[in-house]
Amino acid sequence: MKKMKTKNIGLLTLIGLVLIEVIASSGCINEEGKSDISECMEIKNTLGSDICIQEIAIEKQNVSLCDNILNTPGKDKCIGLVARAKQDVSLCEKISITSREARCVIRQKSQPCDGPSWKDECIKGVAKVKQDVSLCEKTSTSEGKDSCIIEVARAKQDVSLCEKTSTPSQKDSCIGGVATANLNISLCEKISTSSQKDSCIGWFAEVNQDISLCEKISTSSQKDYCIGQFAKANLDISLCEKISSTSMRDDRIKYIAEKKQDISLCENISDTAIRHACMSWKCITGDTGTACIRISDVFKRDEYIREVAIKKQDASLCEEILDTKLKEDCIKGVS
Repeated sequence: MKKMKTKNIGLLTLIGLVLIEVIASSGCINEEGKSDISECMEIKNTLGSDICIQEIAIEKQNVSLCDNILNTPGKDKCIGLVARAKQDVSLCEKISITSREARCVIRQKSQPCDGPSWKDECIKGVAKVKQDVSLCEKTSTSEGKDSCIIEVARAKQDVSLCEKTSTPSQKDSCIGGVATANLNISLCEKISTSSQKDSCIGWFAEVNQDISLCEKISTSSQKDYCIGQFAKANLDISLCEKISSTSMRDDRIKYIAEKKQDISLCENISDTAIRHACMSWKCITGDTGTACIRISDVFKRDEYIREVAIKKQDASLCEEILDTKLKEDCIKGVS
């Protein structure tokens, strides 16, 4: 009898240990006892509570935990992230908002409604992680399928997959995405649309800090933008002369003049209104740094221009002064 009791106790102990292991693996507890979503439920802020549950669901790859998120968009997002973590596309079927129209109703957005459905986003996420383009066939729209193919092509750095897209524009977007992912500028030449090809080249110009690549851009506006970005980044006003657009050139000069705290550079601006606006900043450097303020009072602006003109001995600056007496004083001070 005693042996029987001992045997039963041993069996019960074993069952208890198994149950503890099952509970632990289901996400209720972990070694530190922090995976219990009851802690998440105690968070008063709904968004904070949902994020907490979502993080545990992803960590444990347990999609059933997402059911504890009450708002539909949050729950669907949780399901999508768990599906991606588990690389299990079948979980995307659990998403309730299956159309982009329904998504817009939930978000209270007016029509037309752009972008793929959350279910398609889920499928795309899994396809990207698994680098499996065949999963893109499960998406509900041609746009969703194209978006999925592009993501997989980028992930695999395989430009041949771009041939599977439905339109020339999507194909070009795909090639550009693979080019940037693969850091291969030669792929930009495979893009048929001039604007998209130029955007691809412009991206490499910025990343490689190579202004010579701007010259390869065929569209004047995008070429100007490319050069303008280098002018801003390097505060190099000489680069502004390469910009064909007067408005963009003036804008970049104004930016550089303000950053360098040098209103004499404003003289290079063609547009009178922009030039005067450029000269309406007064920068004062002290022990704690430099502070710049906009001078709204025209007379004070003229006084500041006179001050800088005399300091720099630059008579041309005096011509920007609107007040007659201050202009005369400026000219006398320079000469």
